[in-house]
Amino acid sequence: MSISVQRLLPYASALAIEASSSEFCSRNPTAKHLGVKLLPNQLISLGGSGLCFKDKKLIKAVTSGFAFPQMFDFLANPKNGYESIVTLLRIQKILTSKGVSAEKLAIGLRAGIATTAAFANYDPPSIELLSDFENVVIQFKVEEYDLSFFLYRLEGELWKVNSLNPIEGISAILSFNSPFIASQAISGFFDHLAGVGLGHASVSGNIPLLDKIGYISRLAQRKLPSIL
Repeated sequence: MSISVQRLLPYASALAIEASSSEFCSRNPTAKHLGVKLLPNQLISLGGSGLCFKDKKLIKAVTSGFAFPQMFDFLANPKNGYESIVTLLRIQKILTSKGVSAEKLAIGLRAGIATTAAFANYDPPSIELLSDFENVVIQFKVEEYDLSFFLYRLEGELWKVNSLNPIEGISAILSFNSPFIASQAISGFFDHLAGVGLGHASVSGNIPLLDKIGYISRLAQRKLPSIL
């Protein structure tokens, strides 16, 4: 699937929400998963029929924490729309809460990595930057919470995010030495080069791959600031 340059930011925003809901649902199995569907007329649905946003409104929802959905779609499918909104509001409450809980960090980190994956998959300069990498797995770790996520690309596939390693072996590891440092990374206030030098994080494995993913991550954060 190809994504136009004009729709990259809203689609990346939607994929961040989908990833955050995947993590939330893994901790709350009865919650509604907010799967993404890209629609014509600059519309994107979350969680199926009932919750639908204009592209610009979705970017506003991700960067500011609130935006009005399309009311016609909600009224046409009120039950599904209501369940999707409840999940979205519960995630927002966690992400905007004080402190750095394990749940908040897990949801934010998974969403942030998903945004990076979206740029790696659909932003032409980022695609070119990573063109030589296949069958690679990057592990992101938060040591204190024993928390890990994996960003990977298998042969012939897109970049994906999961809480499980899809293959044996890890190409590179970025490990944050505290929840606070990890939250800084999610918010865009962490320089992985300086951070490693100061002992706030450690890296191992394929450093050129980490450098390029770090560059794409910072690019995504500049264009889509986190509400965390």
